[in-house]
Amino acid sequence: MQGRSSRNNAKISLVKTKCPDSARLIGEWGGEAKATSEGGYRATYFLTITHALCDTVWGTWEFSYQQSSKGPFKGRINGNQLTYGSTTLEIRDNQMTGGYPSWRVFLMKK
Repeated sequence: MQGRSSRNNAKISLVKTKCPDSARLIGEWGGEAKATSEGGYRATYFLTITHALCDTVWGTWEFSYQQSSKGPFKGRINGNQLTYGSTTLEIRDNQMTGGYPSWRVFLMKK
C-alpha cells in the first residue's frame, strides 16, 4: 500500500509483515534446569511471559538452586526459538527446551 504524507507530501509505503504468534506464549512455564557439569545438579526454573508483541515477549524468570535468583527479561522470537540474555529455548507446542552456559532447561506451560 502506498500513499502520501499530508504534512510534507512525502511518499509512504506500508509493507505487510508476518509476525510470529507470540501471544500463545503468554502464561506461566515451569520446569527444571540441569547442570551440564559432572554431578548434574538440578534446579527449578520458572518463566512467566506477561506481554507479547510480534517477535518480542516480556516477563520474568526465576532460577532456584541453593539460592533463588529472579528478574525481568525481554526476549526475541526467531522461528521456533526464544532468546533472552544468554538463554536460548526451542519452542514446541507447550514445551520449551534449551539452556544457557552450563545449564540445560526443560519447561512446560502450566
